Amino acid sequence: MDSVIPHIVAVTLRGGDIAGETEFKALVSLLTRDPLRYVYRSTPRTSLGGGVYTATEYPAGLTIPQHSENAYQREWPLRLLFYCEYPADGGGGETPLASLVKVTGRIDAAIQSRFLEKQVMYIRSYRKDLDLPWQTVFQTESRAEVEEFCRVHDIQYEWIGVDALRTRQVCQAFARHPRTGANSKCSASKTFPVTPPTAMARPSTRRISIMFAMPSIRKQ
Repeated sequence: MDSVIPHIVAVTLRGGDIAGETEFKALVSLLTRDPLRYVYRSTPRTSLGGGVYTATEYPAGLTIPQHSENAYQREWPLRLLFYCEYPADGGGGETPLASLVKVTGRIDAAIQSRFLEKQVMYIRSYRKDLDLPWQTVFQTESRAEVEEFCRVHDIQYEWIGVDALRTRQVCQAFARHPRTGANSKCSASKTFPVTPPTAMARPSTRRISIMFAMPSIRKQ
């Protein structure tokens, strides 16, 4: 798989013996060594164990733009595994993929140069009435653990008021594939809105039919 994936980008498996969550977890365990934990979160997901999570739990009426998984961090997965347990209610569900190398090639050279020079700063605010609270993002109730995570990952943090937090971190705008050497956009500069979708449409979140796993880590 390691020799094939970089050249064909994605593989679709249909049929077989994957009948549900248990079988998908077994496949993840077979094809990966150390699944990436989803900490320092940006969207609501449910952990199913074994490095497997539901896809982003947004209401069905919202659209998630094309993006690089975890690109707002300095660690991100080199491979993703998706599994659809059942089609979306009413149809219309899909998980489109795009070649980041080709997308990057369509970005004006001057814009690429500016991003390479400046990189991308992510300023995030966490409180219970706006997007995700810090307890969910960092998967802990301990401020000390949050502060230690921030120190280890070179994230500036500021506690605000009783229970709010703001963080700042400068991350890469582009990344080079460790095997092919191809350069591609690797940031969430387009994906992170001023008003997060979780704040705009918190009610009526529906169960998501897609499970996924992030099998390996690339450290910047």
